[in-house]
Amino acid sequence: MLYDWKEETNFNNLTIEKMQHGMDNADSKNKQKHDKVMESDEIMGDLFDIPVEMTEDDIELINEFLNV
Repeated sequence: MLYDWKEETNFNNLTIEKMQHGMDNADSKNKQKHDKVMESDEIMGDLFDIPVEMTEDDIELINEFLNV
């Protein structure tokens, strides 16, 4: 996102200050989204570090599902 305008901003009342404010708002929102993604990646990474123990029954169910 390049700009995040206020609702009342339009071509007729657009100023350099409003443009800068819109860019700053977009930067802030983009950073928040980025931080959320990074946080969720860290959480998911922790989940994938947990060892999984599979039983013969688990493998049989998986094979049945995959039609192997």
